[in-house]
Amino acid sequence: MTDRETILEAHVRFELDRWRGEARQVMLEEEVAALFGWLESLRLTDLVDPEEVRRWARRVLCAPLTDDLLRGVEDVVGAAHRTLSAEQATLGEVLTRDAYDQAAETFIGMRALREEFTTQLTTNSAYSRLVSHVLYFGIKNYLLTQNVVARRVPGASSLMRFGQQALNSAAPNLERGIDRQLVAFINLNVHETIKESRRFLDATLDDDLLRTVAAEIWEANAGRSVGEAVDLVGEGSVTELVAAAWDAVSAVRSSPVVGQLVDQVVTDFFTTNGDRPVAELIEEAGLTRDWAAEELSLVAASVIDTALETGYLEARIRARLDAFYSGYFAESPPKRSPRTRRT
Repeated sequence: MTDRETILEAHVRFELDRWRGEARQVMLEEEVAALFGWLESLRLTDLVDPEEVRRWARRVLCAPLTDDLLRGVEDVVGAAHRTLSAEQATLGEVLTRDAYDQAAETFIGMRALREEFTTQLTTNSAYSRLVSHVLYFGIKNYLLTQNVVARRVPGASSLMRFGQQALNSAAPNLERGIDRQLVAFINLNVHETIKESRRFLDATLDDDLLRTVAAEIWEANAGRSVGEAVDLVGEGSVTELVAAAWDAVSAVRSSPVVGQLVDQVVTDFFTTNGDRPVAELIEEAGLTRDWAAEELSLVAASVIDTALETGYLEARIRARLDAFYSGYFAESPPKRSPRTRRT
């Protein structure tokens, strides 16, 4: 074996041994510590340029969404739906009451959003139809069963219902005519009724009432199982929902507004944090050096072991080192200058 082969084999063995057992853990901890030490000496702007980050974010935002990716998302969401459908834990066990109350308080404090929600609700055509429907049946029921005569005269309510049935038989078009007049009256006055309902909601839906409503919603649903709640969306509807969400996301991603938003977010982030050490920012996100070393070891262990067992890691190490030693030993060894003997 030549000197080149001997040194190459020794170097390959040395590198492979560093990826085995305790040596691997020591090496990972050393590398993580060195990386964090380096990042402590660097500001964010020393490491990355804001303009490069903006361009990268836009490239990711505009990256094509393939049909294969859509099918993968559908498979994941479908699997999650099936798993959750069999879950017997209650919603109250998954979401604590404290977390729910905090979310409710946050919404209650959004008064501008509440007012806009009320406006959107009361100006919706479906709400107008609902109000008209309630008014129609309320007025008609009052006239037939709950008016002054029906309340004061014993048996009048039954008599009036009987009379109505007889009247319908004798003059079947009469009630339809009354209905048309009643509907016309309601349609003529429904806009003012809706305005009044909006004023009523704005005045009535104060913080205390909303807290009461939130508490009632919790009491009504906390005991419901996760599976029961998930089954409100049938498995057959999951694919349709994913496809609809996919189309919506695709449309939003192509909007220039989103690109402008990304640019502004990146700019503001660098304005606030550009001069801070990178390690400080990482640790604020919860990624400490101890956590990184431990998690990296756990995640990488099985991958590295498989790479060792299959010979992949050795092949890659050998390929990189062989190129160096082949080039090094191909060069003529440097000539040494002859020593001159002192006389």
